[in-house]
Amino acid sequence: MVLLLGYYLQSDQSKNKVFIVALIFAWLGDVFLLSNGEINFMLGLGSFLFMQFCYIYVFYKQTAIFRKIDGLFLIGVLLYIFFFLKFLWPNLGEMKIPVIAYGLAFGTVMVTAFWRHKGFDGWKILLFGVVLFVISDSIIAINKFSMPIIKADFYIMFTYILGQFFIVEGYIRSKQAKI
Repeated sequence: MVLLLGYYLQSDQSKNKVFIVALIFAWLGDVFLLSNGEINFMLGLGSFLFMQFCYIYVFYKQTAIFRKIDGLFLIGVLLYIFFFLKFLWPNLGEMKIPVIAYGLAFGTVMVTAFWRHKGFDGWKILLFGVVLFVISDSIIAINKFSMPIIKADFYIMFTYILGQFFIVEGYIRSKQAKI
């Protein structure tokens, strides 16, 4: 994440402060999750949740939501969240409310990423990054709350790192397109 932050700072002349904060909180989430324990998990979850709020804000500022709303995508995201939470529900225990909040946040990130201005390379790249990030978070949730996944750490980090790279690259390209 530190390298991606450096890449972003070098590539975007406007240097959106909220996007920078998102990348810093993504890095903090990584740091907290390096250690085991519930407190570190909660701090990591909180850091990633704040990162998602920053992404929502940044993407919403670039949105084309009022021009054309694709209800099918929104319905698909809501169905994914609903069925994923239903799948995890029996094993969430005290984590039900935080996991619901987190699921709604990453669903909102997906929707705002999708509804951004279309028609430039950065739109699809950024959306692909968000989808990879959601896959990474989904693997974490399944591995923690449902069943162990063989080589989960590899799959989590592979999709997470690629996802964050594509989010940064897509955002940089969108800024270069001057939308």
